Amino acid sequence: PGYCVGTGGAESNCTLAWAARSGKGDHDDYEEKPDQQFIMKAATQQLQKAEIRNMEMNFYFNNNGSIGTASAVVAGFAFSGMVLTDLSGYSDSVAMQLSFYTAASLSMGCSLLSVLQATLCNVWGPGLLIMGDDEDHMAQAVAGMRAMQKYILVSFSLGVFFLHISGIFYAWVAFTNESNSVMVSTVLGTFVVLFISVVFNVNNLFTLPEGVLDHGARVNNQTPLLQGGGGNVYHGR
Repeated sequence: PGYCVGTGGAESNCTLAWAARSGKGDHDDYEEKPDQQFIMKAATQQLQKAEIRNMEMNFYFNNNGSIGTASAVVAGFAFSGMVLTDLSGYSDSVAMQLSFYTAASLSMGCSLLSVLQATLCNVWGPGLLIMGDDEDHMAQAVAGMRAMQKYILVSFSLGVFFLHISGIFYAWVAFTNESNSVMVSTVLGTFVVLFISVVFNVNNLFTLPEGVLDHGARVNNQTPLLQGGGGNVYHGR
């Protein structure tokens, strides 16, 4: 209305005066520009992607912390069994003694490897996410945490497996009664089979179908998840 002052109040004069002051032509649309809408939409998508990346990073960070703690406990058991167990007064079978110490060493080594991998990922992964200067660095950080979690789980599982194997060999070295050795070996062997079965069953329960994009923003092939502002899930990595 202020633009109409001095124009006689005529509607045409008012419109021309407003257009002259705003730099618009007679036939321009005075509503919000489509470019501005696109920028707002893109900014919202970027914020959503960042939030999803942050949730993913927290998920893998907490998982690595839990696995690392459990691996440290297993490594402690294996180290105690390897260092504090004196087999000199037991069976004279060198092969059994060597098998026991080998299994205990493998258990400790795999467990400590799991601890090291989890610790390094939890130090460098969030650092890349925070200090990276673009979206690709965020995607790289989350993808790295996701990939390394598989190796961390494998190392932890092998540590638990070899700990049970060392227990079976210890039973044959330390027990003079063969029936006791058979009983302990049977129990531990049963649990080894159960552990392997549980790992595969639980993994199948929580594994996404092949080709489902299970995270936000983009992956290595730059495929957008939140295209068009929606929360659609896209197929094909």
